[in-house]
Amino acid sequence: MSNINPERKNLGKVGFGIDFGCTSIKYGIIDQNRKNVYKETLSIVKKADSEEIFNQLCQAIDNGLNYISLNKLELSCIGIGQPFFLSGVDCIIVEPANLPQMKGFPLKSRLKEKYEIPMHIDMDTNYAALGEYYLGSGKGSKRFLCLVIGTGISCGIIIEDNILRFSFNGTGNTGHTIVHYPGRRCTCGGRGCLEAYTSGWAIREIGLEKINSSRSKGLLDIYKGKRDLDAKDVYDLSLKGDPVAEGIIKKAGECLGIALVNLIHIFNPQIISIGGSIGLYAHNLVEIAKKRVFELASPTFIEGLKIVRAFLGTEAGFYGAALYSLNN
Repeated sequence: MSNINPERKNLGKVGFGIDFGCTSIKYGIIDQNRKNVYKETLSIVKKADSEEIFNQLCQAIDNGLNYISLNKLELSCIGIGQPFFLSGVDCIIVEPANLPQMKGFPLKSRLKEKYEIPMHIDMDTNYAALGEYYLGSGKGSKRFLCLVIGTGISCGIIIEDNILRFSFNGTGNTGHTIVHYPGRRCTCGGRGCLEAYTSGWAIREIGLEKINSSRSKGLLDIYKGKRDLDAKDVYDLSLKGDPVAEGIIKKAGECLGIALVNLIHIFNPQIISIGGSIGLYAHNLVEIAKKRVFELASPTFIEGLKIVRAFLGTEAGFYGAALYSLNN
């Protein structure tokens, strides 16, 4: 475990953090009082190749550096959160299931070729957990889990002011824990993974399957109107009482609950924060998961447990990265 206590003040400095995800790049700057002074979002073109995606990341870096230069601010390093497992000193990307074109890309060495300023590359959920732990929903806890549900699913874990790290600088692979075997095929090649039921891509894919099997007129009407479907469409339709959409969301919530029970029994957290795009807007899904937790978990492990929404929303990743940048 590595200490991440950011209490040391750095007057006159700013922190620059980037959350490099599978569908967007969120980035921002915080001042010495930890207040956001600048933020932007770039959408990632899903079908772009690795060089094009890298160039988008560089555009975000350049935009932030330009702001810092124009305002005569001081910066020591940039924190970059990203969703991939990394290998070696060059931070070569391995197993990028939701952005496969990035496999084998030497992220750190390419950034060092282009920029002189130091960069600290970490898992996006480690930075999200850091942001929530010090600035948001995890304040005051000693054992904190930050679950991010978006395109994929991952979890950052902080124990006594320390980010818990295993292989590839991460905390395992929560999205690919098995919650329903043999179950649905996942992007990782396995079956029954949490991501195959509860992630954004999975909810969309299951919705499309229901359309193709002519089981939901409601989903079909949405698809006809926009020639596409996303997870929010499915969730919003479930709120209107569509039985097929309700079934998709119910299964997603139940699978999430099973995964949470496993995490609770291993790490015995005091607070679990649920964020990411799906985790923040799909309230009913999260409530289904919480119900399953309190049905299945050992009473000893859930005494005093709080399961809450991420306070920093979808910006927790860049806040945590900026906080690291400010204090290192």
